[in-house]
Amino acid sequence: MVINNLCVDVSVLCNNFDSTTGLCTSCINGFDLQSDGSCTPIVLNCPSTQYIQNGVCVDIPANCASFDQTLLRCSICNRGYWPSNLFVCQKTICPQRKVPSAFGAFCVDVSPLCGEYDDLTGDCLTCRLEDHTVVNGECRGVSSPLAGCEERERLGFGECVNAQVNCERYNLQTGNCETCLSSWFKDYTGRCTLSNTSCQADEVIVQGICMQRPPNCLTLNTFGMCSQCISDYILQDGQCFFRRVCGNNQYQTSTGVCVDIVSGCSFYNPTTGVCLQCSDGREAINGLCCPIGQHAYQRNCID
Repeated sequence: MVINNLCVDVSVLCNNFDSTTGLCTSCINGFDLQSDGSCTPIVLNCPSTQYIQNGVCVDIPANCASFDQTLLRCSICNRGYWPSNLFVCQKTICPQRKVPSAFGAFCVDVSPLCGEYDDLTGDCLTCRLEDHTVVNGECRGVSSPLAGCEERERLGFGECVNAQVNCERYNLQTGNCETCLSSWFKDYTGRCTLSNTSCQADEVIVQGICMQRPPNCLTLNTFGMCSQCISDYILQDGQCFFRRVCGNNQYQTSTGVCVDIVSGCSFYNPTTGVCLQCSDGREAINGLCCPIGQHAYQRNCID
């Protein structure tokens, strides 16, 4: 167009323009007309099921699992479909007892153990053999609980499996051996191991070795440490300590030692000996009952 006897270019984004000012009065597709006569791109917010093509939201092709927004084509199709040369998802047609592969490019065999099966995934729905059952889409052989397993055997897939070798009493719920056969002992892993060792009367077998039984101990664990003491003894770090009878104003430590409680205390923790309440009804401060006019400082009463 001509302005002041000069030829001036009109914006290529104009569809129509004012012959006097040269400003756009309408824009080409994909652009919006602004108040100053310029054209700006239209910003589209398409839903996840669509993509932008030539400034327009277009539906993603059916049966497309992954669409390339840059190349504007389907890169991965849903199972049972495959992308053609035109990047269109086409249905995979398979013969009987075959199903589409994971990406649909070819067909794969269905397990011969399957009776009925899923036409898409090939997972078994029923089994051909009566002694098989469907487990996670596969047909597996199983034995019934009346298959004739021995007392110490547990049920496995298609066979009786010994609960644990040389175990006399086996816990089916925990999977641990509770008692070994004669001449066998439990090692630190809980398994039964053969013992050829003959120990003295005051010794016990621990992991195949004769060890001195801790004094005043009733039972031991698999590591040879006492787990239960005889009467009048208390357990501390695998050893048994005599439980002394303490006085009325004493408490007993974890090692069985009697210790006097603080003066003026009427109520205290029987385990730690910390005073909780004083004889005159006051609450103990820092475990102490200090006379009137004194206060507790570093476990001592001071003026």
